[in-house]
Amino acid sequence: NIKKILFVGLGNIGIRHFESISKSKRKYICFFIDPDIKKIKNKIVKLNKNHDLFFSEDFDFDEKSYDFTIISTNSDIRKDIINILMRKFKIKKYLIEKIPFNNINDYRTVLNKFSRSNSLCYVNYVRNYMQCYMNIKKEINQKKLINLEVFGKKWNLASNSFHYLSLFAYLNNQKEIFINEHKLSKPIKSKRENFFEITGYLKFITKRGDTLVLRDQKNNLIDDILIIKNDVNIYNISESKKIIHKLNTKTFNMKKERFNFLYQSSMTERFLLHDKEKEIYMNKLNFNFKNEIKLLRFFKTIFQKRVIKNSIPIT
Repeated sequence: NIKKILFVGLGNIGIRHFESISKSKRKYICFFIDPDIKKIKNKIVKLNKNHDLFFSEDFDFDEKSYDFTIISTNSDIRKDIINILMRKFKIKKYLIEKIPFNNINDYRTVLNKFSRSNSLCYVNYVRNYMQCYMNIKKEINQKKLINLEVFGKKWNLASNSFHYLSLFAYLNNQKEIFINEHKLSKPIKSKRENFFEITGYLKFITKRGDTLVLRDQKNNLIDDILIIKNDVNIYNISESKKIIHKLNTKTFNMKKERFNFLYQSSMTERFLLHDKEKEIYMNKLNFNFKNEIKLLRFFKTIFQKRVIKNSIPIT
C-alpha cells in the first residue's frame, strides 16, 4: 500500500521535509500545495528519486484521502489552512511546524476540531523523537531535578524557545512550567516580513524546581552549547559538531561520544513511519498546550510593551 503525503507550504523547511522523503527507498505519492509552486517545482523535481509527484497552487486535487500531511506555512495562517484541509480532505496524521499558532484562540479552535475528528495532529518538535535525546532521557534519573541550559548567538530566541521548552518538558515529564526570570532586548526585525525576533536571557522553572535557561546574547563566550544537569551527571552537547561530553561529578569520569544529531532532511520519514505512540506522545498538539500558551502570551505582552503595532511577533 503506497502512502500518500500532502505537503502544504514549500519554503526552506517544507523542502527539507520532502528531502527526507526523497531519500527513502520506499515509494510515496506526493502532493504539493504552494501559491508559488511554479517557482519551486523544479527544486522538488531535482530532489526526487522514485516518487510520484503532483503540484498545485491551491487545494484543487482530485485525491481526497491522505495518510499524512506536513504543514510548513507561517503560523499566522495555519488555522485557516487546517480548516480547509479538514473540510476538503480525509487525512490520518498532521505534522505542523512550531509555533503551531501565534493566536491563543487558534489553539483552542483547532484543538476542538481535532478532538471531534479521527485525525491525529503533532507539532514538529524534532528533538523529542531523535534517538540521541531519547537515549539521554533513558539515562537520566527522573526522581532528581533536571536543569537544561542553552547558550548561543543569534539563534532566534523568540521562535526557537518553543523547541527547548518542549524538549525540557519531554526530559522531565513535568506538565506545568512557568516563566521565572527574563532580560530581553528590544524586538528585532526578522528576515520574514512583519515578523520580529528577540535576544537575551529567559528562565523557566517547574513546580518541583527543574530549570530551563535560554541565552541568546552577543557577548556569549560559549556558542552552540546545550547543557543538561541531573543528579551527579552533566551532559555537554554541541549539536553542530555532533559531540557530547558526559561528566560524572562524583567519580570525575569524563566520556566524549558522538552525538548523532540529525537535521530535518533526515527526520521526516522517521516520524511518518513511527508506530510507537508512547515515544511521540509529547509532540501531540495538546501535550504542551498550556505551556506554549503561557510563552506565547508572554511574548505578545513583551512586543506590545515595546510598541510594535500591527506586527506578528514570532514565526
